[in-house]
Amino acid sequence: MVDEAMYNEAISAIQKGEINRARDLLTRLIKLDPRNINCWILMSTVVETSKERIYCLQEALKIDPKDEVARRGLILAGAMPPDEKLAPLGPVRRNWQAGLQSDIEKKEPVNWRTIILASFASLLVIALIALAVLNTQNNNKPVVSQLRPANTLKPSATYLPKDNSITSVPQSTPTGPTPLALSLSEPYTPTPIYGITPHPRTEAYRSAMFRYQAGDCSAAIPFFQQVLTPEPTAADVFYYLAECYRQLGKNSDALTQYNLALQTDPGFAPAYLGMALLDLKINPQFDIRPDLEKAIAKDPNFAEAYLQLADLDLKANQYQAVLDDVAQAEKNLPDSPQVFLDRAQADLALNQPADALQNAIKANGLDITIILSYRVLGQAYQANNQMQDSLKPLQTYLAYQPDDPLALTMLGNAYYAQKDLPDAQSAFTQALSLNSGLFGAYLGRGITDLDQQDSQKAISDLSAASRLNPNSFTANLDLGRAYLLDASYTKAVDQIKVAENLAVSGEDFAAVYYWRATTLDAAGSKTAAIVDWQKLLALPASAVPQDWAAQAQQQTAGVATAPSTIIPTRTRTITSTVTPTPIH
Repeated sequence: MVDEAMYNEAISAIQKGEINRARDLLTRLIKLDPRNINCWILMSTVVETSKERIYCLQEALKIDPKDEVARRGLILAGAMPPDEKLAPLGPVRRNWQAGLQSDIEKKEPVNWRTIILASFASLLVIALIALAVLNTQNNNKPVVSQLRPANTLKPSATYLPKDNSITSVPQSTPTGPTPLALSLSEPYTPTPIYGITPHPRTEAYRSAMFRYQAGDCSAAIPFFQQVLTPEPTAADVFYYLAECYRQLGKNSDALTQYNLALQTDPGFAPAYLGMALLDLKINPQFDIRPDLEKAIAKDPNFAEAYLQLADLDLKANQYQAVLDDVAQAEKNLPDSPQVFLDRAQADLALNQPADALQNAIKANGLDITIILSYRVLGQAYQANNQMQDSLKPLQTYLAYQPDDPLALTMLGNAYYAQKDLPDAQSAFTQALSLNSGLFGAYLGRGITDLDQQDSQKAISDLSAASRLNPNSFTANLDLGRAYLLDASYTKAVDQIKVAENLAVSGEDFAAVYYWRATTLDAAGSKTAAIVDWQKLLALPASAVPQDWAAQAQQQTAGVATAPSTIIPTRTRTITSTVTPTPIH
């Protein structure tokens, strides 16, 4: 059953032209009651795109295939052919307030369906006009919510959502992309809430939990307070009051309620987690581990406390500890997307790319509204050299987190892999505007400069990359190539020599010999070049590209064959254009 107060508030917001507010309220209502046809029809008048509008009306039609309002809306939107059987709409009222006031004065129930039906045509026309403007700004924008509902696909034994992602609908008017809840074929099954106990003596508890789960903490508080009158020792009620105050930023009130919960029941584990999260909110450097350990001591099956420990261990670069933490959490939250997301991040840091990709795909599949999962998924694809597969998840992530320089660097790599050089260069440049010390962004942009035959920019970017990471074989070799492009042959040979000292694999040495021989040929040093061409041919065939081998054979025709080259055994420190360290 729809929350009438919230529903009426949405109607009022539409009347006042507060479209974002109306959309926010209707999103909450649809999450709570996805079978409410009125909410879907109203939502169709406040969404931003034609696709979303049609989706809302189609959802309404699924609920009632005969609904005339939904059918008319789809016809107006061009998604359904005209139907002569539908009676034409009567005159559209221009003054909603007058009609509503008349209903109020008569003290009769407001017939919202009548109001919607009478107003739908004008609302939809206004919405379509607005759409023409909005579409120029929102083309190709992924539809993903900034909100992460406190849900998993199946109920589980323990219950609190991890706090490092948003778990409730904010009270402020949202901006940015439309919430993903509108794109789900059906809502996620709500996860049972930890510590919930029956309170049969009061209807206020049901009302409080209804509003709490809808994210309306301000409305939930007075109902929770009513529950305490007949049940003054209800630890869970004190706890939920504290949670409401914490989410509203009323830290002192939250702390008071957490303490009351523990005074009432010292073994109530969620209160320790809540106080830990409150301390972390007040001071991000605060050591909350003792409180988390107390929560686990009180309830060894408290999965959310293990997930919060995993977050601490990620920040401390204790990646094996992260795997241990999530293994404990998984026992009671087997379908928690956070378990797989944390595990994927640890796998990336431990250089286990195949496992990382498997876990990242799982996390994203379990909850497509967790924005971070798209970044981790893109990073995992790139760790497995699936560069083009990484493009879509990275674009989605950056639609909501546009100021992440590492993600922008990865996006540049993805664009480069599909030979989209202008977009690659733009992504690298944007990353460097946010962080001028990014090795990967300088390297990526420098290589893009090379492909665009811009020697001066390539020299500048690759010099910066080699300064930031002097032990990078790629940065030093490509800087030599940039000097070659600039016809600075002596500098090119010297720089390629630096790269040679960093070479490890047969492929590395093949690149050194090929580019140095090419440079020496360009400089007119044919005899010295032949030495490198011969070294290239002496390498194992699997290490040398066929076109390089053919060029070397042509250059050494008639020259005595050099002995086989012995590749020195070296160990290279593994580096990446993008750090595998997880983002928190």
